[in-house]
Amino acid sequence: MMPLRILVYAQHLSGVGHYVRTYEIARALASHHQVHWVEGGRPVPHAPCPRLRLVELPRIRRGPDGLIRGLDASQDTDSLMRLRAARLLEQVEAIRPRVFLIEYFPFSKWELSCELLPAIAAVRAQGGRVLCSLRDVVRKTRFETAPDLAYAQRVTELLNRHFDALLVHADPALTRLEEHFPAVADIRPPIHYTGLVSEKLSRAPATDTEIARLTDGRPFVLASAGGGAGGRHLITLAARTWRDPGVAAGRPLVICAGLGWSEQFLRELSKGSAPGRVLVLPFSGDFLHWLAAADLSISQCGYNTAANLLETGTPAIVCPNPNMSDQPFRAQRLAERGLVALLSPDGGVEDLARAIDHALSQPRGGHQVDLDGALHTCEWISEKEVLA
Repeated sequence: MMPLRILVYAQHLSGVGHYVRTYEIARALASHHQVHWVEGGRPVPHAPCPRLRLVELPRIRRGPDGLIRGLDASQDTDSLMRLRAARLLEQVEAIRPRVFLIEYFPFSKWELSCELLPAIAAVRAQGGRVLCSLRDVVRKTRFETAPDLAYAQRVTELLNRHFDALLVHADPALTRLEEHFPAVADIRPPIHYTGLVSEKLSRAPATDTEIARLTDGRPFVLASAGGGAGGRHLITLAARTWRDPGVAAGRPLVICAGLGWSEQFLRELSKGSAPGRVLVLPFSGDFLHWLAAADLSISQCGYNTAANLLETGTPAIVCPNPNMSDQPFRAQRLAERGLVALLSPDGGVEDLARAIDHALSQPRGGHQVDLDGALHTCEWISEKEVLA
């Protein structure tokens, strides 16, 4: 099979969940094809993939007011976006990708139309195909302010006009697109379910040694959350719960920091606890190994965390962030299947302590959820493009 030239675009503006999922897909594609990876947000620590060819755009983020701006606050946003659009179009002309894989747009990130639509038009003019890469649960974000029907109409119009297929990174036995998006019948490009995209454990003796060193070889509970206010609330609750030396039968709490958490916030987490009871790790690419080694996980229920929990089988308490519209549905669906235990966002220290005692008494469970979404995405693209 001749390698395909593939351009992968996953612009993260706030959190990094979409970035992490799409990076896993890009790594899988790069094992067979020539993959160009667009990088244009806050740097995210992860395992390097030398096979990926980097396309750098001027870096942007979403500010507290919801508006896009450069990482350097002094940069003029309009000039920055024009520069990004020109750079992306220049790369499309140079790479001439057979496949342009775009994460989440047009279901969100409409502000990026100024750079995406010209690039899409150029790819299609060259005879390439444009694919939308979509997570399991679709919800309109607070930045898409159109009423629901107008939102659905705009999404379908963009899909039908500019895209050749829609890849949904979900196991349809767990959830289907029509549960979250009312206009599925109006979508003309073919829809393909890939299964959940999950990172895979690799042999990492150095990480195993580090885990044993930091925990003194003790069993432990792992807490993690996104970088937003909801995540900090959950982590603060866990740290307060660990001030009781008897919680989790004396197991220490290991906190995996979110990207962008302040040093002051991280220092506050261990206050009031006995020495060695609360350990804080910086954000890193070793999360999956820590999760696999833990006796219990406490987290929200973002896409990647849910996939990680299913991958490792680690007993889990999830407290979905109600402001992240996909999390409550995903958490409820997994809880209905006995794969996680639910904690209300309004729960307090006593609620979490009871949930911990119960969860630690449960064995690791099995499931049949398809977690090979990255591999299936690569297989589907390879097969379709070879036959095209």
